[in-house]
Order: sequence, then structure tokens, then C-alpha cells
Amino acid sequence: MDNSRRLSPEVQKRFTKADSSRQQGENAGVTRAFSRWRRGLMAAVRVWLPPIRPPSARAAVRRLLNWGRENQDEIIAFVTIVSVGAFLRLYHLDSIPSGGIHGDEALGALRAHAILDREWAGPFDPYHAFGAPAGWEFWMAGVIWLFGDSLFAIRMSMALLAIAAIPLAYFLFRAIDGKATAIIGSSLLAFSGWHLLFSRQAWPPVTMTTTALLSGLFLVLTLRSQKWWLFPLTGFVMALGLYMYNGYFYFLFGASVVLAGWLVGQRAAFARAVLSLAVLSAAFFLTALPMLTYIREHQDTYFRYPRSTSIFNSARYDGASGFMERADVVLDSGRDFVRLLVFDGARDIPMLAVATSVLLGLGFLYAVRRWREPGMALCLILFLLIPWAAILNPGGASIMLRRAIGVTPFIAFLAALPLSAALRSKYLAAPPLKALVLAAAVAAVASVGVTNVNFYFRGYAASFDTRTNYEMVHASNFLADLPGDPYVYFYSTRWTFDYVIRQYLAPDVEGENRSGNWGSDFDLTPRHDRDIVYMFLGSLLDTSADVERLYPGGQASEFVDEHETVVYRAYELPRTADVSRELPEPGSPEAIESLTEGEGSNEARDEVRRLHLEQLRQALEDYAEQTGSYPDTNNQLQTLCVFRELDAGCALTTILSELPADPLGSPGSNGYWYSSDGSSFLLVAQQESIEGEVIGCPDYIVQSAGGAGRYCVQVPKP
Repeated sequence: MDNSRRLSPEVQKRFTKADSSRQQGENAGVTRAFSRWRRGLMAAVRVWLPPIRPPSARAAVRRLLNWGRENQDEIIAFVTIVSVGAFLRLYHLDSIPSGGIHGDEALGALRAHAILDREWAGPFDPYHAFGAPAGWEFWMAGVIWLFGDSLFAIRMSMALLAIAAIPLAYFLFRAIDGKATAIIGSSLLAFSGWHLLFSRQAWPPVTMTTTALLSGLFLVLTLRSQKWWLFPLTGFVMALGLYMYNGYFYFLFGASVVLAGWLVGQRAAFARAVLSLAVLSAAFFLTALPMLTYIREHQDTYFRYPRSTSIFNSARYDGASGFMERADVVLDSGRDFVRLLVFDGARDIPMLAVATSVLLGLGFLYAVRRWREPGMALCLILFLLIPWAAILNPGGASIMLRRAIGVTPFIAFLAALPLSAALRSKYLAAPPLKALVLAAAVAAVASVGVTNVNFYFRGYAASFDTRTNYEMVHASNFLADLPGDPYVYFYSTRWTFDYVIRQYLAPDVEGENRSGNWGSDFDLTPRHDRDIVYMFLGSLLDTSADVERLYPGGQASEFVDEHETVVYRAYELPRTADVSRELPEPGSPEAIESLTEGEGSNEARDEVRRLHLEQLRQALEDYAEQTGSYPDTNNQLQTLCVFRELDAGCALTTILSELPADPLGSPGSNGYWYSSDGSSFLLVAQQESIEGEVIGCPDYIVQSAGGAGRYCVQVPKP
């Protein structure tokens, strides 16, 4: 029997309504909680992401056309500056600088070809010089792929990046201080002799200027507009420089100081500023992750060269006692750098024209007054910071200049400030004064341009400094053009057969070193059953006569340059020639007897002495590269290393496992002598071939030699 109670329709309605109300109340609570969470999230997003209102394409085009009509003069000035800068960096790029391809250029081209052959280089190339980021090698590979393999294309890869620095400088300077500073500053950069010098060489230092300007431009625009989408883009751009040049860390440090100062100043919107900086940092570290990972896993490789050249690891710094002496070592390096810029740069010509130096000093004082502006602060900090790359890792003039090349745009900016300030000054706004100020600005830029263009194209580009690889380039071209498949015996006290210039210009030629350097023995004996080419360079040029006398039947040739200087001598010996006569093994009793017998033995011994002194000169240079100075004898002439506890020259045993000895022996009486004050040196050997001849020796050696001949090597040359 069903005892369940039937509810009337009215009662059922009341229960249903109560259940519905309860459910609705629960749903309303969930909805209110979700709404509060959603409103909080949207409020946080709106702090950083303002609503995006995409502009009308028609309105954007209209604004651009109107701006172009209103700023025709500026557009003409911009195009002219960039065109002139491009012309100066591309004009006869394959023949200026003279002397052919440089060793670093050849190595970069070889690495670029390896990339084109699908050999992945990774973010860092430990094989280029002492190690370098590989980004510029990928860029060079792309340019070679597009334009073909030529010296012009190789150099153009870096020239294009250098040209890009000019419009980037214009936009950055305009963003910081307006149109006048942009026009004057980018003009000074376009004419900069320092920037021009490295723009026309296919190696990475000049990339520092382009990456620093690109990152600086994004940083200034981002901090000015504070648009949300610029922060991750700026982080991405700032990380790219790590893949181009080691010295880019100096820019990152300066940019970090500016960002920290900006963050402190954002008191009213501190939360949004922190979030923006976090997004920028995240984009930076994600982009830089491959390089940062490499640095973490290969610290010894990445920091090997900076540590080896650091002033803190030099012999002078280690020998200094106390803070003041060590500070003086650093200050001396700073003074050397300033001297390069103002007094005796490349070819004893200041790297900064006189007008640039004067304007730079005035511009620096003007910028200090406006240091609170992020853009002005960035340029000031980088101007003061980047030169420390050269001061803390000093070297020769060329080394210091290339390490600090990144400062050139900021020198141009500071030098432009006083001229642009004068053009804007209300006190000089009257027409006659305004015209005079404008004429002075044009004259200053023109003076800098004429001075720097003459410095490079009439001075440096044709100088001996650019011909340091000249003989190796011509010798390699000769070997590349040889018919058949000859084997090369290579004689040079400076170059090794496997040097990168030969590898690039004559990659298919086989050969070996035979000069007595580079782990080889001095040997003239033909030992291959194929056509042979003897190649002689430098101090061994005259050895070709010995080969012709010993092995007749070959063909001798030489290359004489426009200065009537013999660059190389070659002797092509076909395998059908008479090679039955062989020289004894070096160091054997027969070899010693052959040096002391017969006509011409004096010349043979003197040639060995010249070879030994060149070998010692190179060892001394290597020793100074490692320690910062030559072994010091207090300018006293000593035997090279007869008395091991007294002779400073014995220090060279760390470079050469066995020091060379005079062919006649008796090192105490007719061996080699050495003198040095730590910064220069003199090597002396006797001279037998012409009695009483003294070659390359100072006066006191000439006077003390009496009737005996002497042969000397001095560094620096008198």
C-alpha cells in the first residue's frame, strides 16, 4: 500500500521555487567570485597593456606625406649623409686598403665558407684568433652567398654593417636631442677616420658600433614612450650584440645603469615599471640563452683572450706593490689611450681631428647638465665606459683602437651638442648671428671631413701598416696559379705555410715549412718524387741562389713591387731535373764541415745568423705578448744565454725549447748578444761575409766592433 503523500500542485510549486532560489544563490556566489578574479586580472593587465587602437592606414599614410612635405630639408640632409658615408666605405673596397686580404679577413672567409658547407659554428667560434662570437661569420656567409666569393664581398659584409650605423646614429641622436644634433652628429660619424678605418676591414670590431646604436635607439624609444610591445622587442634587440663582438658587454653594463636609474624614477607607476623591466629582461635572457649557456659551459675558452691580455695579469701590474703603484699602471694605460686619440694615433696622426676634440670637450660639459635624461645619460655613460675595453686590455695602437671602436658614435654625438645648442640658442637667433653659427657648424663638419678623408685615403690606406700581409698574399697567388700539382718547400721566418692567407687563396696546394721555424728543420734537399717549388720570403730571399746552384735545371722567378722591392723568389724544379746531389742533414758533422769549406761559406753562415736573429726577434715578441715586457738587462749588452743565472735572455727558453747558436759555436766569443730596457731590445750577431760591415746597428756597437762586422736587429727600429 503506497503511503506516500501526494502534494498538491500549489505545494509542489513552493518547493520547486525554493530549490531554484537556493541553486541560483549558489551560482550567483560563484559568479561574483569569478567576476572579482577577472576584474583583478584585467586591472593588472591594463596596468601594463593599455588598449590597442590600431591606426587607420589611410590616416597613417596621410600623416607620413604631410611630414615629408614639411621636412623636405631634413630628408635631403639625411639621404646625403648616408650616401656620402656609404661611398666612403665602399669606394675601391677591394683595393683600398692596399696589400691584399688580411689574415683575419681570410680566416673569417674560411669560417664563412665552413658555414655555407653546413658546418655549424655555434654561438661562439673558438678558432677565430683567440675566440670570437660567431654571429658576424654567419652574416659574412650570407653576403658571400648573395654576392659571390671575392675580396670585395668579404669586406662589404662589414662595410654594410658600418654603413647601417650612420642612419641608426641619426635616429638615436634625433630621439635624444632633435634634428640639428642628428644631422651634425651623424655627419661626424660618417666622416670619422677612426670608424672609417675599421669599416673597410672584414673583421668584427666595427659591429660594436652598429649593435650599440641599434640597442641604444630601441632603449631610448622604449623608455620615452613606455609602450608595452617595445619592452620585449628591446630585450630581444639588446641580446643580439652578444653574438657579434666580445666588447658588447660594456654596452650592456651602461644600459643596465640607465635602466636602473629609470626604474628608480618611476615612483608614480612603480609596479608597471617593474613588470615592464621584467618582460624586457625575460626577452633578453631568452634570446641570449645559447650564448649564455656556452659561456657557462666553456668559461676558459670564452674568457681566455680577455684574461691573457688583461692589465691585471701583466708583469708590471703583478710587480707593483700597493694600491697607488697598481693604480698608476692603469692610469698609464689610460694616458696611452688618450694620446692615441688626441696626439699620435695610427700613422702618428690623432684619431680625433682637432675640431672634434674641442667640440667633444664642450659637448661633454653640456651633456653633464642634462644627465637626468635617459638618452643623454646613456651616451655619457657609454662615452666614459667603453674606452675601458682598451685601457684594461692594452696592446699596440691598432689593438687599443679596435677594442674601443664602439665609442665613436657617442664621441660624434657629444661633439655635435655644442653646435646644435648654438643653432637653437635664442641669444643667437637674430639673422646675422644665426647665419654665422650655421656657417661655423658647416665649417667644423667640413674640416673634420677633409682631415679624416685625407688621413685614411692619402695616408693610412697606402701605408706600410696595410701591407703587413703583402708578401704572403702575392706568394699565395703565385702558388694558386701554378700548373699541375707541385709540392711546395716554404721558407719564411715570419709566415708558416699553413697560414690562413695561403689556405684561402691557394687551398689545393700541398707543401711544408722548411725554414727552421714552426717546428721544421732548415733543409734544401728535394725529397719528393714530383714537381717541386721552392718559395722564399723575407730574410731568406737570397737562399734561392743556393738552391739554383745546387740543383740546376729549374726555373727561377721573382716578384718586384712598385717600390723596387723583391717580394718573393720562387724556384720551380721539375722532377726530371738532376737532384742527385743532396745536402747533409742539419747539425751533422758533414753539415758543419760544409759551412766552413768552399767558396761562399761565409755568406751561408751569415744567412743562418740572420735567420736565427729573426727567430729570436719573434720569440721576444711572443714573450712580450705573454708578459707585457721584454727580458730586461738594464740596457747592458749580455750574451744571449751563456750564464744562465745572469743572462736575462735565458728567459726565452719559455718560448723556444732550444735557443739558436752561432754556426761557429763558441757562444761566449762569437755568439749572439742581447740588450733591453723592457720596452725595446737589441740583438747582435757577427758578420763574416763583408769585413767590417755593420748592418742595422747603433753607433756604440759600430764603434766597439772595430774591424769586425756586426749584424743587428732593433725593436723599435731607429
